[in-house]
Amino acid sequence: MKPLSSFLHRQLAYFIGSQDADRVLLFRFPRTSSVVFHRERAQIIMRRTEVLAWVFMILVDLWIIIDAMMFPPDVVNALIVGRLAASCGLGLLLVTSLMLAERATRLHAYLTLIGLVAVPVLFHAYARSVFASAPHVGDMASTAEAAAILLYERLPVIYVAGLALFPLSLLESAPIVLAIAAAQAVSDMHGWRIDSLSASEWASLWVDLVIGGTAALAGLLQANMLWRTHRLADFDTETGLMTREAALNWMQLNWHARKAESKQIAVGVITVPVHSIKGEGTTDDHGPVLHLAEWLRQHERMNIQPVRWSQQCVGLVAIGHDGSTVQKILDSIPARVAQGDGLNRAVRVVERSREHSPSPRMLLETAERRLRPR
Repeated sequence: MKPLSSFLHRQLAYFIGSQDADRVLLFRFPRTSSVVFHRERAQIIMRRTEVLAWVFMILVDLWIIIDAMMFPPDVVNALIVGRLAASCGLGLLLVTSLMLAERATRLHAYLTLIGLVAVPVLFHAYARSVFASAPHVGDMASTAEAAAILLYERLPVIYVAGLALFPLSLLESAPIVLAIAAAQAVSDMHGWRIDSLSASEWASLWVDLVIGGTAALAGLLQANMLWRTHRLADFDTETGLMTREAALNWMQLNWHARKAESKQIAVGVITVPVHSIKGEGTTDDHGPVLHLAEWLRQHERMNIQPVRWSQQCVGLVAIGHDGSTVQKILDSIPARVAQGDGLNRAVRVVERSREHSPSPRMLLETAERRLRPR
């Protein structure tokens, strides 16, 4: 699978115009250590789900007026039942989204999005069965009725294009797109008989998939660029390390966690004064910080994230690890990495269980206060 994955990454990078295949985010999430970014992405999906749920709740019911103008009373009555059921499903989804918004996870986001797509898909299948069972709606349909029925038939294309509104990767979108395509194919099969599909129906299905897939891919390409721009806010542009505020947000996410291992939070800060490289014929004030940042990125571990705390301070934040783990990592930094003899560097490690800090910011300030010379 790895050669195939590498090939797909290279092809997609070439298609997008990126020189580095590892930066292509359509097939790959950002690094797993970017917990803050994942949480923000989940909240974006939840917020958009909420908005679309209540908007469609209104539009689904208002469309009854259009149905009443286009179709006979028996068809309208059957469609009203389906629309009210769809409206109730969207209302339930809206309430669920509102309850989960503040503590949204990626799983919550995926489930609500699948629910948002499933409600209209089920209504689409129901509407097709209503039209199929109405003898006077079909070949004898008027021009207006035919136009209205065509809108029902093109609902799957709207669903697929709508996925572009959400910050999803291509692999995340694929199951939903395939499920919609399967629902469209089944609804066209007149009793699950593949041989009953005419050439024109197969062509229509193929056109739906091509148009919908193109719209989804175009939207995902735009979302890919938005992801990168949004993710840059969590990482320092000079060193590539997590920013101070992003690290504090990550700590806050785990501050009130129920799991005992998540309650272990440790902060390490190492400072390299500017004067440690003065006199070496260089004017690069941030040289030691950049060297330290590169070394920390190479030695990051699961749930241990390198952070740019300030202009001259870098360090680590660890979730689920005690202070001794962070201390061991910082003590192992070679003196040459900081371009000093080791005496110019100050290292402080604080641990939540020992400091009894009321907040992540207070825990960090404790470490910073201990860095100051007495």
